[in-house]
Parts: sequence; structure tokens; C-alpha cells
Amino acid sequence: MTKTQTALRSFEPNAASAAPLAVQLADHIRTLIRGGELHRGDSLPPAGSLGCASRVTVLQAYRILQDERLVLMRRASGTVVCGEPSAPVCALLLDRPLFGRSPAVYFGQIVNAVLSEVVSRGWQPRIYLLDSLPGEAGESRIPEALQRDVADGLPAGALVWRPSDLPQIHEWLKLRRIPAVSLRHVPELPCIQIDHRDMAAQGLNHLAERGARIAEVWDTLGDATLHLPAGKALSPRSLSVRWRRFTVGATTAVGMGREAARELLRHPRALPEAIFILDDWMAIGAVQELLAAGVRIPQDIRLLVATHRGQINDALLGCDLLVVDPAEIAASAVDLLQTAIAGTAGDLEKRRVQYVLVPRDSRTTATTPSGAAEEPARTADRPPPSRGRRGGRRATGVRR
Repeated sequence: MTKTQTALRSFEPNAASAAPLAVQLADHIRTLIRGGELHRGDSLPPAGSLGCASRVTVLQAYRILQDERLVLMRRASGTVVCGEPSAPVCALLLDRPLFGRSPAVYFGQIVNAVLSEVVSRGWQPRIYLLDSLPGEAGESRIPEALQRDVADGLPAGALVWRPSDLPQIHEWLKLRRIPAVSLRHVPELPCIQIDHRDMAAQGLNHLAERGARIAEVWDTLGDATLHLPAGKALSPRSLSVRWRRFTVGATTAVGMGREAARELLRHPRALPEAIFILDDWMAIGAVQELLAAGVRIPQDIRLLVATHRGQINDALLGCDLLVVDPAEIAASAVDLLQTAIAGTAGDLEKRRVQYVLVPRDSRTTATTPSGAAEEPARTADRPPPSRGRRGGRRATGVRR
């Protein structure tokens, strides 16, 4: 007779109790685990080998304990004790190829905010990097550490940073009864949805309220901005908007911003009164090029940039900002995951996170490319800005 069979022989059903027999048996095994009589890795007897209850009742008791992450039921090796972890484990699944394509600062902010939020809730975070198989749809390399921890019944839930093969990851987790929430907007999972449409409308209204009549919107063809409409329906009547879209190719987003600013400066009389840039890295390049050409921000042209709190704000001095806080993204994601674990979240529930407008003082002068916070000198070859006959602004010191 095994140690676990000997320990379970002490179970005696209480006929006077209103609790079902399966609940009583689960209570008894739970007491043995927490009392140290059963340890992590111990195998529980097969459901049909206990004489104190039927096979169906024993299986019900085992399932109750599995839902509490105290045991793990395996078809091949039976039911084993997981022990009682000191804190629930929250798995953070990140797509390694996506990390290689995107700015590390942005990911660092989001991941750090999620880790801080998970720890503040008393959970134990674990990060797993997923390797996608290029050209083989429907397959994914699941890290051995994740497979091992899932087999041991550790993760109570998972936060997923939109792997390229998310549907397969979702099915893999679903089969193992692990609730998951995506940190980006996806149709397959409960997710966080950053309200880009509201952000665009808010930004255009802000420019109109600040007196701009002619503006450009610079948008990159990335996943965050694909949800935006063409833009005309969001524009106030008093604001004439030209919506421009750029594709990040061989150059970086910063380089793309420089190129867009150079193109703009070739036609100084058609310079818009304001530019709304939906990519903060592109905004850095544009600011650098405009300052190098002697254009002052916001005196000569107003810039509004959608960004993330603390990411690159110092490089955007003089720009108005629309900010989304990574801490709010993290808190909303963990809240949604907790409701999913509790079984109270909808299958595809979305939590919206909105941008907040942070206007910069119009008297603030943007830093020069060298970093000095000074106003560009007005010289004979760099006259003060003046308006053309059409109401546009002429750039100062434009290099030809």
C-alpha cells in the first residue's frame, strides 16, 4: 500500500454533513496537502481504487482540487500533487520576433508596468519568449519551461503580447484550461483596446481649438494605426486636414520623420499650421529636422504627438502630447485576467484605455539638436516667420 493510499484511508464520510461526498473527500485531501502529509509530486490513487467512494465521486473530488491548482490530473500518469504555491503564477507570453522588430523602450515600459502590477496583486510573474516558425502557419515553438510549468499546474492565467501565431497559442492555452488576455487588440481573446479613434478625434479638435486652420496628420502603417479611419469624418469643419500615411521600409521611423520634414520644408509657403504625428519615433526625426532648419516649435508650427508616458517626452519639448499610460494598460489587463480566472469575464471582452491630452505651454521653446534649450538666433539669412498670401507659414532658415 502506497503512502497516499495509507493517508487517504483516514477519510471517513460524514453522513450528517450537507456537503456532497466529493466535496468532503476534496476537503480531506486538501488538509493532507496543507498539513504536509502529502507532498509535491506524490501520486494519488486511481479513482477506482478507493473503497470509500465511487470512481465518479473521486474524480469529482480530484477536479475540485485541480481547479484550486493543488493537484494535476494526467491521463498517462494519473493524478499528482502540485503542492500549494506561495503565490499564483501569472505567465507573460511575449513574441520574440516581435521584440526584434520594435523599439525596446516601448516594450520595456509595458512589460515593466505589467510586472509591477502583477507583483502588487500578490502574484508571481514568469516571462516566456515564444519563437514563431516562419512560413509554417499554425505551428509554434512552445518553450520547454512553459510546457513544464503548465504540466505542473502553475500558471493561474496568462497575459499575451499578441504573438504572430496567436490563434494557435490561444488554443494551446484553452486546451489546458488557462485563461488568457492579450495586451493588444485582437479578435481571438479578451484584450486591451487602446482607443485610437477617440485619440484622433481628440487631437484634431485640440488643433482646431488652438486656432489651426490647415493641418497634416502623419500616420505609419503599423498595427496600432490600422484601426484609424481615413480621418475626414473626425475632422472639425474649421480645420482643413491632409492625412498622410507612411510605410516604414529600409529606414527607421526616426529617419522617416526626418525625410517627411525635409519634404515639407521644400515648400515653405505651403507649410501647415500644425502637424499631428501618430508615431512618436517619427516625431523625433521630424522635430530634429525642423529645428535644424530653424523652425521653432510651437511658435512657427504646432506639433501634436501621440506617445506613451515618459517614453521620449524630453525629446519632444515644445510639442503638445496625447499620452497613454503603460500603468493603466497593465492595471486594465490584470483586472481583466482576474475576471477571466474567476469566470466572470466575457469570452471576448474588451477593456478600453484612452489617451489623455497634455498641452505644452506655447511659450516653451523646443531644444536644439545639440540639446541646448535656446531659441534659434535670428540672423540676416534667417528672418522671422511670416505668413504667405494663402495664410500658410513660411519656414525660417530653410536649407536649399
